[in-house]
Amino acid sequence: MTVLRKEKPRMTYMGDGGKWYCRVAVTLFNYFQVTNFFWMFVEGLYLHIMIAHAFGTERIKFWVYAMIGWCVPVPIIVPWMMVKIFLKNERCWIDTSGGVDQYDFIYHGPIILVLLVNFVILGNIVRILILKLRASPNNLDTTHYSIKAVKATVVLLPLLGITYILFFVHVPSGKGTSKLFFIYFNSFLQSFQGCFVSIIYCFTNTEVQTTIKRHVDIWRDQHWCTINTPPSKHLQMTAITAAPSNGDRSENMRDVCAYDKNVIVHTA
Repeated sequence: MTVLRKEKPRMTYMGDGGKWYCRVAVTLFNYFQVTNFFWMFVEGLYLHIMIAHAFGTERIKFWVYAMIGWCVPVPIIVPWMMVKIFLKNERCWIDTSGGVDQYDFIYHGPIILVLLVNFVILGNIVRILILKLRASPNNLDTTHYSIKAVKATVVLLPLLGITYILFFVHVPSGKGTSKLFFIYFNSFLQSFQGCFVSIIYCFTNTEVQTTIKRHVDIWRDQHWCTINTPPSKHLQMTAITAAPSNGDRSENMRDVCAYDKNVIVHTA
């Protein structure tokens, strides 16, 4: 029986086995692990271009970012897979010594490089933000823009994957509380990173909230018109350009949803 246990960003082999599907699973695990870091690099690259070069994001097409995120890891994982096949084709390609297999540095190396590049990108982004805050006439207090820069740094840490540097720190030896805390803390960061990013950059984003609210208001206005007009075979809806205030919404919608003999709904 083959059991895979996850402690760090790697898999630990327990028991016998070594079937082909086990090797495929390990290969896919390592591939998606590498793609995870390269997509973090894509996020950092896009953010840096957007801040440093305001109009540079339009020059790079989406397929370029997709190639970096999905395709660049392929020539990294394939050599690792070939080395495992010809030099160390055993134990489901998982090291059982408790450390890191020397051949695993074939893909660990690019991961570390990506994290270092993102660290440099983060530093440059913070530098640009500080310069812009200093140049702003509304931010004359040094402490004020320093706090803003620190907040921006903390917010960008999970997006750029800087917290993953902890995963390459050696686990404390023994079976004490420190080792358990280290393992659980790392596992928590890795498991909930996507949740942190979605909350910070999606659910709490003012632009996203405004867009969702606008679509909800449009749907509610159209739904109000639909249920408050008699059925007809010649119903036509046009865009409602002026959204009424919440207080007078029902009264204004009666005017907006006025209809003639052909039941044509139009804007007031």
